[in-house]
Amino acid sequence: MTSKARDLGDFISIIANGTSGQVLTIDDTAVGGVSLVSVVTLGTTITTSRDLADADFAGNIFYDVAHATVPIVLNIPLGLTETEPVTLQQTDVADVSFTAAGGVTIQSLNSKVSIAGQYASVTLVPKGSNVYALIGALK
Repeated sequence: MTSKARDLGDFISIIANGTSGQVLTIDDTAVGGVSLVSVVTLGTTITTSRDLADADFAGNIFYDVAHATVPIVLNIPLGLTETEPVTLQQTDVADVSFTAAGGVTIQSLNSKVSIAGQYASVTLVPKGSNVYALIGALK
């Protein structure tokens, strides 16, 4: 299902009202003086530790990551080929962290690899050659 937003307010409203699995776009008209064309795919909530996959980096995917009691570890395996960033928001209280398989490098401020807390978010950006920038609210 695709939802069209006429302006940034519509875009925010569509996200706020819940659209898991839908693709959201803004028409290519000026919004706030800037011409925008944006696609955000809201992925299903991640509730267990797992390896990230090429599909996670296939194009501006936003994931909620949530578990009330069990920490979640997201591993970046060697050899992923997709090049788009993925954004993740911790939506419950259990810690969410990232690990790198052998041969993979995570670059982050002060080598921090955990999301800072509930409702904090991070973006993982593939930089090529198994190197990823982890940016956002980290602890």
